[in-house]
Amino acid sequence: MNASVLLYFAYGSNLLSERFLINNKGTRMGIGRLEDYSLGFSLPDDYWEGNVLTIMPRKGSYVMGAVWELTTDIRFLDEQEEGYFPFTVDIKMYNGKTVACRTYQLIDLPKEDDEDHNLPSLSYLKAIVKGAVESKLPEDYIKYLRGFKHNGNLVSHREDALQLHDFKL
Repeated sequence: MNASVLLYFAYGSNLLSERFLINNKGTRMGIGRLEDYSLGFSLPDDYWEGNVLTIMPRKGSYVMGAVWELTTDIRFLDEQEEGYFPFTVDIKMYNGKTVACRTYQLIDLPKEDDEDHNLPSLSYLKAIVKGAVESKLPEDYIKYLRGFKHNGNLVSHREDALQLHDFKL
C-alpha cells in the first residue's frame, strides 16, 4: 500500500459519501466492525443543530462502519473532525481481515444518564442512516440506527447539500 494512503473508519455522517467527499478524497473499501465500543451522542453542534455522534468504550458492544482509503492530506479530515481526537483502532472487515484504521472520538464523552438530552438533529440522523444504507451495513444495524431519538431539527442547507429531503428514516 502507498505510504500516503491512510485507512479511516467512519461510523457517523462520514458513512455518507456526499458528506465525506466534501473535504476529502478517498475510496470506500468496505464495511467493518469495531469491537468493545458503542455509539452515543454528545457535544451540541451548531453545524448540525443538535448533538453529534461519538464512540465510547463498552465491553461486549460493537460499532459498524465503513472503511475509507483516504488519499488526501490527513489535515483536512482532522480539521473537519474538530472537537474529536484521532486514534488507531483494529477493524474486523467483512472479508475476515483485520485492518488498522484511524478513527475519531469526541473529547467530551456523553454520560449514560444524558441519553434523552443529547439528541441529534433529524438531518444529522438522516445523514448517518442514509450513509449506512449506502455503505451496505447490515439491515439489523441500520434498524438500530433508525431507532435513535432526534430533536426534530431539519437543517435545510445540510438537507440540500447531502440530498436528504426525500430520505425517510
